[in-house]
Amino acid sequence: MRTLIVLSLILSSPAFALDAMPGEDRFSSLLNMQEQSVGGGLGFTKIDDTYFLQLKPRFSLSLGAIGVGVELPLNVRIYPREGSDEDHFGLLRKEDWDEDLEWLKIIRHVRLGKKGSQLYLRYGELAGDIGHGTIVGRYMNNVDINTFRAGAQFDVNTKWGGFETLVGDVDDLGRETQDSKMVALRMYSKPYAWATGGKDSILNRLRVGISWAADINAPTALGTSAPEDTDPTVTATQKAVVYGADVDLQVMQNPLLTLTPYIDYNRTDRGGWGLHMGVMGVAKLPIGLDLKLPVRLEYRRFTQNYLPAYYGTFYEIERFAYARDGTVMPKWAWLTAQDKNEGINGLYGEAAFDFLKLVQIGAIYEAYLGHSSNLNVFFNVPALKMIQFKAYYARINIEGLDDLFVFDERSSAVAQARYELIKSVYLVARASRRWAFDPAANAYAPTDEWNFGAEYSLNF
Repeated sequence: MRTLIVLSLILSSPAFALDAMPGEDRFSSLLNMQEQSVGGGLGFTKIDDTYFLQLKPRFSLSLGAIGVGVELPLNVRIYPREGSDEDHFGLLRKEDWDEDLEWLKIIRHVRLGKKGSQLYLRYGELAGDIGHGTIVGRYMNNVDINTFRAGAQFDVNTKWGGFETLVGDVDDLGRETQDSKMVALRMYSKPYAWATGGKDSILNRLRVGISWAADINAPTALGTSAPEDTDPTVTATQKAVVYGADVDLQVMQNPLLTLTPYIDYNRTDRGGWGLHMGVMGVAKLPIGLDLKLPVRLEYRRFTQNYLPAYYGTFYEIERFAYARDGTVMPKWAWLTAQDKNEGINGLYGEAAFDFLKLVQIGAIYEAYLGHSSNLNVFFNVPALKMIQFKAYYARINIEGLDDLFVFDERSSAVAQARYELIKSVYLVARASRRWAFDPAANAYAPTDEWNFGAEYSLNF
């Protein structure tokens, strides 16, 4: 298997709204795209070694506090690869509909409220954080090209405090399965509000929280898979628990600048610990234009048997196959095999720039002394009349500045563009990399996809 790299998460999204891109969700308050549409697409696509005619009727609504995404992706096989199984599913791609409740993928997401509002509820595809993202950070529940997972988030925020919850797959919690049963909870309180009966004050911006996240059946050992398997065979599991405490204070909030320093201290139930000290801010430039610059900078120190944002973007793949130091093994097994020596120091940074909703650029960078670094970059041109373009690039295990922008087995990219032929009719092209289980190698392998065609999209 190639080094486990990043995953492009197109997830059958409409051309104008790749809301599942890593990094973009982190800056959703900046990007604030409110488009809604009804339409459909017709085109050709290549998934792994097979060619399909792809039909995608859809409806997307994002109107203030309410959001709904409905889509019926149908991949009709044109050129079957050798040895493909067509007996039961005919020309439809078998892997799209061969699991229980796969029909739920028709409802891509339902949303009420926004992250940080008094009430927030989301069901379906997730791209979520808990707290400051140091335990659960940019977690994506749909990373396997052959499986749709319907997760849930439910948050409540009041002047006294609140809570955040995240479930990777609601259906998995109630059945026997080797798939992840990932759940997370953060509760926080505002001490000044309790002490003063809710009196308004800058001190009421002080929040103290505790977090807990777990994969109830994290794999620790794998067996040999049969040729027909679409998932690894798990022979041993443990509960993978990460918990912590945090404090933050919004020290500045005005039309030009918001600034929030924070401290997180987290532990695993195997003795590892990590300290995160950072500051989040958003600057608005006072030059008569709508210019925003969100920035986050964080110092990290942790033991070798701790990983920052353990439940991250690629956890649903890494739980089976985590690549580190030339080995590939279940993530929790790798972590628990490390010693408890402290001394890993690093920096985490993210920044974005939005120029009049014409050009949007964002980047996330992690660097550790004596260890390799990681980079994520996204670029969006949302406002052009005839053509829209969006791209995402990511690279791991970067060894130096000359190794930042190299496209090889340690890097991945997704790009998408559409051109308006006539009103509401577009030519579209997409390219992406996702992951699928390869039973012959008993491992996950990158699967490249591309498609092009035409689509009708009525925006309103």
